Amino acid sequence: MSIVTAIIDVLIGVLSIIGVIVFGLLFIFNKNKSKSNTTNGFKKPLIVSAALFVLSIIVIIGGASLFGEKYPNDSPGTITKEQFDYIQEDMSKEKIKEELGSPKSSDDEINEWDYTIIKDSGPTDRNVNLHFNPDDKLALKMDGGYFYPDKETSSKSKNVDEETEKTNFDYEFSVESVIEDTIGETRNRVDDGVVDTVLEIKANNNLGKKDGGLILIMDLSGPLPLSSKTADREINKDTLEIIKEIEDSTIIDRPIDEYVFFWHLPLSDSSGNEEESKAYKISIKNDAIEKIDFNHISSVELQDISSEYRKMFQ
Repeated sequence: MSIVTAIIDVLIGVLSIIGVIVFGLLFIFNKNKSKSNTTNGFKKPLIVSAALFVLSIIVIIGGASLFGEKYPNDSPGTITKEQFDYIQEDMSKEKIKEELGSPKSSDDEINEWDYTIIKDSGPTDRNVNLHFNPDDKLALKMDGGYFYPDKETSSKSKNVDEETEKTNFDYEFSVESVIEDTIGETRNRVDDGVVDTVLEIKANNNLGKKDGGLILIMDLSGPLPLSSKTADREINKDTLEIIKEIEDSTIIDRPIDEYVFFWHLPLSDSSGNEEESKAYKISIKNDAIEKIDFNHISSVELQDISSEYRKMFQ
């Protein structure tokens, strides 16, 4: 709520209280006066005081309607297709909040907002994910294929008569297979034994470029680190190896415009309890990938070429 709105709300409250007090005083005054005057002499002031009371009620209701907190869709944390189309890359959080209101949920560590998708019949069980860069500008928006179905026709290495229809789910499955072939299906953990390497993969149409490319968002279990420095080195190596294999893959026949990695590691909280948490967020765009010499990945520093490199632990 803004300062101006807060001031107006206070003024409305003060006026309402004054109206009620005036009504009460006039009512008492007129009642006492009626004992020595005619009934008609009592009615006129009473009508005035009643009018003031009604006016105060109108001010309260009207003020709440005009200046109370509003939600664009009459429901907090929701988004329509029209609003999804309106928000674009590099739009600030403030501008998006003006259009959508506050998000349903947010994660400050990875700079992500979630809004519930709403249709004419009301809120759905699907979300739109908004990812922001370190400058709090919109980096990418994901509808999970709800507004724009995840279907693309592929003709790579095929004749027109042999074209097959693929969904983004197919690409997610293919990427998972590539990752598991590259760094393994599981990761070792001290207490939990082993955990799955692939936690979640989302393939999203790149609606920013509209070039038929994909944005891949991958939640993966990282290698068990011996130290922070070791973790940096291993995450750097695994990230680059995965990108190399995906870029070389023949089963992924659409360009990848951006890779977003969320690496999970067993981290301790302030109470000393250990749990799997997001430890790294690494975003790297296609133009940076094209410059990488994958024959010498040990010399490549992701912190220098990533559009975002965030480490969520010390």
